[in-house]
Amino acid sequence: MESPALSSVIDSLNQFNDPRDPKKIIHPLPTILFISICAIFCGANSWEDIVMWAEVHKKWLSKYVDVSNGTPSYSTIRRIFMIIKPACWGALTQKVLSSHHSNKKAEVHISIDGKTLRGSKCAAKDIRAMQIVSAWSTENNIILGEVKTDSKSNEVTAIPLLLALLDLEDATISIGCGSFLTTSNYPI
Repeated sequence: MESPALSSVIDSLNQFNDPRDPKKIIHPLPTILFISICAIFCGANSWEDIVMWAEVHKKWLSKYVDVSNGTPSYSTIRRIFMIIKPACWGALTQKVLSSHHSNKKAEVHISIDGKTLRGSKCAAKDIRAMQIVSAWSTENNIILGEVKTDSKSNEVTAIPLLLALLDLEDATISIGCGSFLTTSNYPI
């Protein structure tokens, strides 16, 4: 029997626009996103971790999403996340967290930092490694949002875009910049 909480997550995933060619789809987009959400919330840190988690939980997953073609490969999951706008993914995860995290604490301190995603570079296709700027809730131990940096820019231009996605009222923002840390109250 499907839980109401998971039903609302799956309903949200079904609203995502699938940008892929319909003739080439083996795994439905809601399936890939649901697997990814569940695996990430269970501690997956890489594409391979997501696939491994899906393989271990395939029977449970089949109650909620279509895994009739097996679980997606790490490269399929990676490609999906390369074409989905990070702001859309961040909004979706925030929606899921907000509706299902009943004991979520108010944000007092939010840490902002940029990272290079391992495995996102492809020298053969002249694709630069993907840079992501993330906002971390120190009170709730979760990522509040992420923004991909523009290919010809850096973290500094992505930070205002990320801050615009967040509820910052009464929160202190700290930004990791190389070897130093800056802390300030962001003006609302």
